[in-house]
Order: sequence, then C-alpha cells, then structure tokens
Amino acid sequence: MIKLAVDVGTTNINMAFYDTDKESVVAYTDMPNRQSLYGRDVINRILTATRDKKFLSVMKDMVVSDIVDAIVNTSKEYDFKADDISAVCLSGNTTMISILLEYDIESLGVSPYKHILDKSVITSAKELFKDKCVVKPDCKVILTGCVSAFIGGDILSGILYLRLSNKYNSLLIDLGTNGEIVLNVKGKMYATSAACGPAFEMSLKRQGVYGSSAIDAVALGVKAKIISKEGSLKEEYLESGAKIGNVHLTSDTVREILLAKAAIATGIEGLTDAAKISYDEVDNIYIAGCFGNYLNIDNAVYIGLIPKAFKDKVNVIGNSSLKGALTILNDNELIDEIDLLKEKIEVVQLVNIADYQDRLLKNMFFKEV
Repeated sequence: MIKLAVDVGTTNINMAFYDTDKESVVAYTDMPNRQSLYGRDVINRILTATRDKKFLSVMKDMVVSDIVDAIVNTSKEYDFKADDISAVCLSGNTTMISILLEYDIESLGVSPYKHILDKSVITSAKELFKDKCVVKPDCKVILTGCVSAFIGGDILSGILYLRLSNKYNSLLIDLGTNGEIVLNVKGKMYATSAACGPAFEMSLKRQGVYGSSAIDAVALGVKAKIISKEGSLKEEYLESGAKIGNVHLTSDTVREILLAKAAIATGIEGLTDAAKISYDEVDNIYIAGCFGNYLNIDNAVYIGLIPKAFKDKVNVIGNSSLKGALTILNDNELIDEIDLLKEKIEVVQLVNIADYQDRLLKNMFFKEV
C-alpha cells in the first residue's frame, strides 16, 4: 500500500509517496502552486477570495487538480495504482488548508485575524476531491490544523517531525514565502511569522536561479562594494542591474532580499526576548524549507539573515512540513499529538512589540561580519 504526504506551500506543492511494504519513499514530485495567479502571498489570496467568493472554490480546484494529476502520473511512472493509496496527509499553512476545506477566509486578512480552522480535520478522499477522486473514495485524508492565522499546520508538522519539544533551547526557522519561526525553551515554545515575500523562492526563477544563489550574489556584491550596506546598487548599475556570478541582480531583487532578511532577523530577536534568553543560549538551529537545502550559511550570516552566534549550530533539514506529514501517516496517534502541541505554543505578534519598527529598521542593513 501507498501513503501520500503533501506539503501545500504558498508557492510550491511537494508530494512524497511512501510504500508501506518497502518502508520507504518510492517517489517525490513537486509543482508550482497555481494559486500564485491570485497573489504571491496568502494576504493577496485572502483578498482575492474576499472580493469574490467564487475564487475560493477556484483556488481549491487548482490544488486538487494538481494533486490528482500528480497521483495519476506518478503511479504510472513508478508502477503502482492510484487506488493503492490508503491514506493521505496534507500539511500547509492556515490559509492553504482553509482554502482546501472551502472555509471562509475573509477574517484571516483583517485584525484580529480570526480563523475557522482549528484542530486537524479527518475526512475522505471522495469528500475532499469530489468528482476528481482517483483513489478509493473512503481513503482517509488528514488535513493539519493550526495555531493561529499565520502559524499553521506546516509548522506543527515540522515541530512534530523534529520532536522539538524534547530538544532544549532549539530554534526552527522555515524560510519560505511566509517565514515562520519557533523557539523551544525546555518544552515551552514561542512562535511568530515574518512576511518574507518572494525573496526565498520566486524572485529569480525567470533566470533559473533560486533564492539561495541570490543570497550568495548579494553577499559577494556587498563584499565587492557593488551593493551598499543600505541595499542600494552602485549608481552605474541602478538601471541595468548587476551580474554577479550567474545571477543578474536588480534593485528590486536586492530590496526583496533585504526586506526578507530584516523580517527574519527581527523575528528571531522578538522570540529570544519573549523567552528571555540570549542567542548564545540557543543550542540548535534548524533551517527548514526547500530553500534551506542550498543555503550557504557563511553568506547568510554575512548579510545578517542568521545571527553570527548561530553559525556553528545550524542544521539544514529540508521540507519539515512534508517530513512531518509522513511522520503523521506512519503513526496514527500523532494526529492527536499535533493538536495538543498548540497548548505549548505562545504566539508572539511582532507588530505588538513596542519597539518593533525600530528593530525592523535596525535590521534593514546588510551587516558585514
């Protein structure tokens, strides 16, 4: 039998097919999330669904169609049948899962950011996929719950996969369109979300270059004085951009990276302050997300994305949301545990920190170390 794990990301959808007899993943596949047509981030998709309710079902249909097509194509390529799939777990942020369940998401986009989605939802393939269902109609489908509007099941899955609550003073950073950060201090967890935009995933795809290469190029540009500490290209490159290595950097791209790194750096500060610990007291740092697989830690530290104190403590773990979904599929009791995790998490709203704007502005520089 096959179990299917799906990470429904804002930008990309990643899938893993696990063979229970072989006790291993037999196929991976991924695709762009076509919902990006309605906005590169969750806020814009919420606004789209708010302006016209019909787009909620349109966006759900996009994801469902892509997942079903991937099931059909992958089953043919790897010689198993679609109805061999016995269980599916879909992990994603609060907005992505809410869209799949066709929950009204208007309240996710306005303060106080209320969410209908709460605990994980267990349904059937027929109920979720409707007339597009290609697996057995009664196939169990699990959709992860959430902590808040911006701390979703993808992060809960990552925490579960890492057993983060069992690791003293550990930090999980999921670098994606929405940058989520979780700090565990002896079983008590603090979480926040930092809007990163497209910097870590989409900014240079038209060049066939991903965010990690862009960070390398920016670090080199700062070292070579082509990019100022304030994030401006030298005057001679303002209109044409600068070719650094295999990356063509424009002012907009540099600005996207600067904003994203400032958001992450400020988020880390906010959580360590909330937990009343120093950077030196954090024992392990886990970098999640497909982007992190290719991240040059030295360059990330050089531009100030990651604090210097973390440099020798970083563990790159890949797609923790997908791995967490696989973990849930292979232990039925964990679906209850993922919901109980929420009781251990304190959500830190960065914008409510008194000096948030000052902190963000302080981090709006490329810091040479």
